[in-house]
Amino acid sequence: AKRGFLRDCAQLAFAVPPAPDDSTSFFQTCLSDPAIMADPQALAALIVFAANAGCGPGADALTNTVSSLQPEVQHELLFRLKAWHGSVREGALAPWYVLLPEASSQGLPAPGEALHGTAAAQVPPRPGRSGLREMMLSPPPEFCCQLDGKLLVDPVRSPMGHVFERSVLAHALEASGGMCPMTGT
Repeated sequence: AKRGFLRDCAQLAFAVPPAPDDSTSFFQTCLSDPAIMADPQALAALIVFAANAGCGPGADALTNTVSSLQPEVQHELLFRLKAWHGSVREGALAPWYVLLPEASSQGLPAPGEALHGTAAAQVPPRPGRSGLREMMLSPPPEFCCQLDGKLLVDPVRSPMGHVFERSVLAHALEASGGMCPMTGT
């Protein structure tokens, strides 16, 4: 269950990158669980989450954990990262590969180069399966902001019934002098 949750979080971070402070807090919380620290697949999902959130290695719990792994666990983690089938921002895993000593001997791309082809890897929805992953990749229109079309995270409804992402609406109202961006009233 934890692996699935962490995979879904990595996918969400691709669609809606969290704030750096929220990411750091998420890493600390996840890594306080010894089962996650010992699971290369769960660690791979955390690294993909970090990459999709725009967080590279640094002075944080995830970097410290990855750096202190035994070589055989690092090897398994590298395998899991290379076999990742979810969405990953282009080139975002490269700084994380540097932490894995085997990465340089595996012929992996240098930092800044594409890791999963020339564009960000996308996972097509699997037929017959539903869930958070599929909803994130193509959310229903009622779950999208009517201004930018992106998945709602902090939705608000206008008096006219329009649904917006709170931060997008705030910017639109500021730019329009307080006028509804949909109706102009």
